[in-house]
Amino acid sequence: MTAANLGWFALRRISWALVAIALLATLVFLVLRVFTPGDPAINILGENASEADLRAFRQRYQLDRPLSDQYRHFVSNLAHGSLGHSYEVLHRKYPVTAVIAEQFPWTMELALASMFIAFLIAVPLGLISALRQYSWVDNSATLLAFLGVAIPNFWLGPMLIVLFTIKLHWLPNPAGDVVRFTSLILPAFVLGTALSAKLMRMVRSSTLEVLDEDFVRTARAKGASSRRVLFRHVLRNAMIPVVTVMGMQFGALLGGAIVTEKVFARPGLGTLLLHAIEKRDFNVVQGCAVTILLCYIVVNTVVDLLYAAIDPRIRVAGDGR
Repeated sequence: MTAANLGWFALRRISWALVAIALLATLVFLVLRVFTPGDPAINILGENASEADLRAFRQRYQLDRPLSDQYRHFVSNLAHGSLGHSYEVLHRKYPVTAVIAEQFPWTMELALASMFIAFLIAVPLGLISALRQYSWVDNSATLLAFLGVAIPNFWLGPMLIVLFTIKLHWLPNPAGDVVRFTSLILPAFVLGTALSAKLMRMVRSSTLEVLDEDFVRTARAKGASSRRVLFRHVLRNAMIPVVTVMGMQFGALLGGAIVTEKVFARPGLGTLLLHAIEKRDFNVVQGCAVTILLCYIVVNTVVDLLYAAIDPRIRVAGDGR
């Protein structure tokens, strides 16, 4: 793919990303204001607040205006890179972008650690399953993959806390001191388990496909050792679609962190989002949704661009021929 074609490819992806952000922001705006019960003024100020305070609150955040006016104000702020201000007194002096920026590093730390754990689990199991196809090792790995997908995070998390924190005392309470590295082990393992199950099956199928390629048979015919064939030829080519899937699953990790952060009482984007939904803090909910989608789009766009620059099959599609 030439530089011009790569530029057009990137421009198309960026254009679709902007369209997706606009559609999601509109959908979240309508769902919060039309289909979500509850009054933000009452949720924030309390049921005992005076009518004058409630009226002033609604006027301040334009909640008393028609839906069309609220939407125009929302689109105008979004076009200028602003997500408004939080309704809560605690965050009132800070814009939503600052509130999200304060919590986002915790979620990013958890997502990256979860992806690292998933990679460590998936690659060895996937390779062994492919090299010993239909053996007891392959069947056991397949069973573990099914269990990883089937077991929900909200059940696995408390069970691990009971086992490793309460019974065995091997790990501290994850909610006790989130700054310590050991507090990240359990939530990262819980979040990475489901991803590792999906990646393991991808590594297995991709490795089996590469093992049947002509260049692998040629390398073996030339006398290359099994270790050299595996690490230099098979693994290098089998990991290309796996890396792509990992990029696509990054958004799922951010979404899965919402439940995991709640279970382990960790700060982060998920905890902030759930609290904002409970308080009907519309601006914060909209900001969290846009942030998650933006991260998902950025990661997938970067992966697609790298994939298009490396894989010749994608180059043909990028040229439009």
